[in-house]
Amino acid sequence: METWSKLEPFFIFLSIILGFLFSKITFISNLCGYLEEYLFISLLFFIFLEIDWANLKEAFFNYKFLSFDLIINFLWTPIFAFLLGLLLFYNNIYLRIALVLLLILPCTDWYLIFTEMTGGNVELSTSILPYNLIIQLLILPVCLFIFFGNSNTSLDFSIASESIFELLFPLVLALIIHFFLKNSETLEHKVHQYCDKVEFILVSIIAFSIFASEGTELIESLTSFPLFILAVIIFYVINFLISYNLAKFNRFSFQDLISLVFTTTSRNTPLSLTLSGLLFPQYRIISIVLLIGPITEIPFSLIISLLLNKLTKIQNFPHLRHIK
Repeated sequence: METWSKLEPFFIFLSIILGFLFSKITFISNLCGYLEEYLFISLLFFIFLEIDWANLKEAFFNYKFLSFDLIINFLWTPIFAFLLGLLLFYNNIYLRIALVLLLILPCTDWYLIFTEMTGGNVELSTSILPYNLIIQLLILPVCLFIFFGNSNTSLDFSIASESIFELLFPLVLALIIHFFLKNSETLEHKVHQYCDKVEFILVSIIAFSIFASEGTELIESLTSFPLFILAVIIFYVINFLISYNLAKFNRFSFQDLISLVFTTTSRNTPLSLTLSGLLFPQYRIISIVLLIGPITEIPFSLIISLLLNKLTKIQNFPHLRHIK
């Protein structure tokens, strides 16, 4: 893992502190409030640009893996996220929305680093990414309508309709660029590496912008962080146990087991943060608590990587092929 990736949580913390300090300057506060929407759309573009759409066919060769991935990510996890939100945040619908936004969007980029570090099947993990991205964009509005459609904070239809265009524009632009890059694998690889760094920078800028534009009003929202972190930890533990034991029971290879664990635990924190800003601009607490995602994702993934290596050494699985 590159140094800048390891330092992402630190830079997000630093961005939050600097944003709060600069919120005292009216010009910067107003400028950040104006630029936020454009920052969210830019981040969305680079998320879409990073996806390798050429791998769609490869996942069909391992239909069992594909089935488990889709069932855990898009059937079990949305229901679990909603129930967990009711349990921990019954009196705060904003935190329940934030939890659903964070947990039902599986990661589509950086978790491949941890898959490779732990000895997983990177090719298989890569082939599943386009499916995860397409389905999460389709299932998100359905989940929001089912879970929160009857609440007082349901989406304003005018905001939702504008957001559809804001989602489509960066997606179409990314697909057009992919079309022109498909004949140059070297250039396409460089573009994907560039996207990782730009996403990291944009998330940090967005964290700074949110606090700079709102200032002290948002400090009160930080009291929600500990309980929200607890909810994220519960998610990681439960989904890890489900995916690990499911892969073990179905006699997955060691590489495929690792891939399933990371595809069902890692979350698309940049996308959830972006969508919160576009779909719920009037409820800033949602974006605030979602900053927990990029702060905690690397430590949690490192723990999972170490735990997988430890488990496969302690337990004797004759059907698991170990990587040294």
